[in-house]
Amino acid sequence: MKSAVFIQDCPESIYELMLECWQLDRAARPRFAAVVNTLDKLIRAPELLKSLAKPRYVTAWYCILCCIIIT
Repeated sequence: MKSAVFIQDCPESIYELMLECWQLDRAARPRFAAVVNTLDKLIRAPELLKSLAKPRYVTAWYCILCCIIIT
């Protein structure tokens, strides 16, 4: 079963970065320096933040993890 993990009005580039950071496999997640580099590029090119993300479907594990983190 798949569930939508989506934050309304989130820029596509930020949403992509969040999905990368939420990888279950720790080794697949971006290193901190890569996250900082991506954010720096976005700050320097704010036009990249204009495109809003579309809902995506991921495994239910993400929803479970989000619920655990939120509570």
